[in-house]
Amino acid sequence: MAHDVFVSFSFADQADAEEIVNTLTTDYGITCWICTRDINGGARYKRLIPEAIRAAKVVVFLQSESAVESKEIPKEIGMAFDSDKTIIPFKLDSAPLHGDLEYDLYGVEYIDATVPTKEQRIQDLALAIGKAIGKPMLGKVSGGDPVPRLQSKIPACSQCFFGREELLADIHKLFSEGNRIVFLRGMGGIGKSEIAKQYAKINSDTYKTVVFARYTDSLVKLIADDTVFYIDGVTRQIKENKDIQTDIEYADDKVKFLRAECKKDTLIIIDNYDVDYDPYLEELEKSGEYRLLITTRCDPKDSRYVVLPVTEITDDNALKDIVLSYCSKEYVTIDKDDPAFEDLFELTMRHTLALELIAQYMEETTFDLEYTVDLLKLHGLQQLSETRIIRQNKSDNAYAVIKRLFGLSALSESEKRFLKYLCLMPDSGIERKYFKKWCDRDTFSCQSHLIKRSMIKYDGVSGKISMHPLIREVVMSELTPNYVECSDFLNLFANELIDYIAWNYPITQKNAYFECCKSIQNFVPNITKENFKLWFHMTNFSCFVDTFENNIKRLQSILREAENLFGNTSAWVGKILHRLGWCYYAYGDYNQALNILEEKAFPVLDHLIHEAPGEHIHCCCDIAKLYFKENDMATANKYLHKAFDVINDELLADCEIVRYRSIMVYTTKMLFASEQGDYNHALEYSVKSMDIANSLRYTELDQAALLFSLGRTYMKIADYAQAIKHIQTAIQIMEEYSGMLNALCSHGERHCMLYIDLTECFEKSKDIKSAKETIAEAYKIADKIYLKGHPVRSMVEEKYDLLN
Repeated sequence: MAHDVFVSFSFADQADAEEIVNTLTTDYGITCWICTRDINGGARYKRLIPEAIRAAKVVVFLQSESAVESKEIPKEIGMAFDSDKTIIPFKLDSAPLHGDLEYDLYGVEYIDATVPTKEQRIQDLALAIGKAIGKPMLGKVSGGDPVPRLQSKIPACSQCFFGREELLADIHKLFSEGNRIVFLRGMGGIGKSEIAKQYAKINSDTYKTVVFARYTDSLVKLIADDTVFYIDGVTRQIKENKDIQTDIEYADDKVKFLRAECKKDTLIIIDNYDVDYDPYLEELEKSGEYRLLITTRCDPKDSRYVVLPVTEITDDNALKDIVLSYCSKEYVTIDKDDPAFEDLFELTMRHTLALELIAQYMEETTFDLEYTVDLLKLHGLQQLSETRIIRQNKSDNAYAVIKRLFGLSALSESEKRFLKYLCLMPDSGIERKYFKKWCDRDTFSCQSHLIKRSMIKYDGVSGKISMHPLIREVVMSELTPNYVECSDFLNLFANELIDYIAWNYPITQKNAYFECCKSIQNFVPNITKENFKLWFHMTNFSCFVDTFENNIKRLQSILREAENLFGNTSAWVGKILHRLGWCYYAYGDYNQALNILEEKAFPVLDHLIHEAPGEHIHCCCDIAKLYFKENDMATANKYLHKAFDVINDELLADCEIVRYRSIMVYTTKMLFASEQGDYNHALEYSVKSMDIANSLRYTELDQAALLFSLGRTYMKIADYAQAIKHIQTAIQIMEEYSGMLNALCSHGERHCMLYIDLTECFEKSKDIKSAKETIAEAYKIADKIYLKGHPVRSMVEEKYDLLN
């Protein structure tokens, strides 16, 4: 019972079916099974038809109005689908598919027999069958020489197409203006292929010949393939030495024909041209009038080519129509005004294929929109792997389709590392200049290729690189980025957060790094000895950009972890205790700050001077300033002398952190001298601090602190012009590196005091207008940072009321 083809047709089309079978058998030597000939009277259809389908290599479906309304034909096509048979629809009329047929034949290329002549279309059918059964048909078995002609290969279009009308018009306009090659560029699944197919469909009056070809290895192989580019009368030649023409030789012959014979009414669509460069494209570009429409994920940099970007559909009504068209009202009822649509569009970022798959998932499960959205929020795309959907392969599920779409398995190890690292970053992305610092050279060099392949996006305005949420979720699921997999990257990131370096970053950089910290913590949820350095630096860094309350909570939490992991007297515990006391100090809770710094942090750090010298100096200066506020100069100077002992320690003299912290020691000395009326020494300490700061990196904010203290000294000696000059410069630096209204526990008090002092200088200089403007700025900052009753806020409010 073996045969090449099973023919599925409606009895209303019996005459066409028998003509086609006779032609395939007589002219092309293809064996066919057709029920009107191969089932004897009295035989059981229900037994013989499944057997005939299983025995066939190919199923030809004669698509017509009567066939799509048949109750039996969908069963035959379903059997063929389940048996993994090649199905070739042969369209006798323009009746659209619906129901099970639409599902099973979605994306399957058909032969359009409504395009004259029927003889030529049957020849196209014979060619397609020949390819499927491994017997390429090079011409008729009998008959004369064919007239040279490029055979149409028209793809099946979806009946659900919305929101791209303007793009279709743009394509036609570009071709009408004389452009021969137009690229449609966009990420996978965004709808490029369907746009190309729809363009061919709606412009069938313009194009007599349409070839739709999917790019695989190269353009040469694609064009040399007779099952894709079939030209009557152009066949592979046997050379004098009896060798058959190579692919390049055969492709060259075909391209010569295309140039000579194919005019503006020929459209060639090359789909999935996902390569940076194929040299044979230049051959297709040379003389000729036919049009080339190319879909690609890559960015053809050559300025000769016109590129139309295919992005997400922005029309929400069109997106709703897409979802509704894939959901049968018989199973799922969706209100077009359902507010859950907004969440769905946000979750998928308006990705066309994802919306189609989710719609099919809803129909298969009969879940409503709101429930489906809730599941996606809870489980992400992985939820779509729970239920099989009917697509090109019935064994598929929606998540598997999306995973294959992005093709992670085909990437190099360096490219996978890049995607894993980028996955650690915030959803909104990260500036490329920062990301580069934390990648090794091989990994970062992959970015250009990944951008070209639309795996990642680069925004030239913001300088950010990011991943589409769907790709991000697949990367998270399939590549599972974690601390172990990404330790090299994360350790380099942690080094960027070292406090005395990160303190001096501009506020935009601080905010960007803080967003990175929050994102990374989702991937490194548990604190261990191995990742503690990363967690410490992230927690420490947050003190520069977040509110007092949040930072205190974070430090208390990580303090408990450090005590459990390293013991109560470890350097980690000493550093965290100091940072916690420092936060309370900046918050204005001086009693709690002094208790933590003097009673808890200092005893630990004093025994670990050579392990944590910078932290020891900083802690001593903070304690000294707290006692200074209480007018206990003896104790203040005692702790300041302890700090001097560390910076004068011969073993630590060349340590960068010790040299850096010495700025703080001299600044504190300057503060004490100035407040006690010793202005000569205050200016001397100021010069000393400036000299050290100028010799080191990352000292911009420290420059602001020095200028602040120096301005105050000039205020004391009534040199208001110098005071205004230095304080204004300090404010300028503060606002660049801290932000005008950013609630920074580390800068808030100093920021307010700068404005209060500047206000007083303007008052003393009789510039009341400037004084009012300045105190108004101080009021904005204090109102944002401090609660009512806080000493600094009260000071600002009092001065504001006096001037207004």
